[in-house]
Amino acid sequence: MVYASPAPVRALRGGPLAAKCTATWAASGAFTDANLSRLRKENADLCRTLALYEETIRQLALENDALRSGGTVLPLPNRSTPAPPGPS
Repeated sequence: MVYASPAPVRALRGGPLAAKCTATWAASGAFTDANLSRLRKENADLCRTLALYEETIRQLALENDALRSGGTVLPLPNRSTPAPPGPS
């Protein structure tokens, strides 16, 4: 997946190009129920992925702090909260 660099994304927010893009989306019928549903599902998936990354970073930060202070690194449980049900 290719992501846009932050500069063009910032330029789209509130600029004249943003109004043009919004008008183009509205004219193309991009705001259909099916598309909004797909975007909501994608957003939920991205939120779950973000939560996994946050937990991994938290665990790595704790391990790093323990190693730098000369302490012992204790293995943490894989998840602090149960996993949400996924597609089967």
